[in-house]
Amino acid sequence: MSIFTQCESTQGNGGAIFVSLDIIQFGGVFIEGYPDSLTKFSQCSASQLGGAFYLDLANGSEGSFNLSGASYQDTSTLNSNSAQYGKSLFINAQGDLKLAVPVGQGIKIGAGEDSYEYANLDNLMG
Repeated sequence: MSIFTQCESTQGNGGAIFVSLDIIQFGGVFIEGYPDSLTKFSQCSASQLGGAFYLDLANGSEGSFNLSGASYQDTSTLNSNSAQYGKSLFINAQGDLKLAVPVGQGIKIGAGEDSYEYANLDNLMG
């Protein structure tokens, strides 16, 4: 388990983590865990996109990430993350965003249930 608290990007994207994935054959970005050992992002901010996490995916790298172990805290409290767009997560999919995060696969980005994603449209964006 890791905890990112009060991380800040004052002139760009990704308050805690900024990742740019080119076309790759092996590896990627993987934040995995169990409910009692999630990687938590709280009170992170970015001046532009992705308050906690910014993910730039080149065409062909849509399957090179899994953020199922990420927790963005309760966005209705003062512990929320903030950014111009994507308060907690912003995915810039240069190819097809639906390949990166297929419908019904919100768990891949740490959304948990799809109902969470629908109720917090400004929290997880792409």
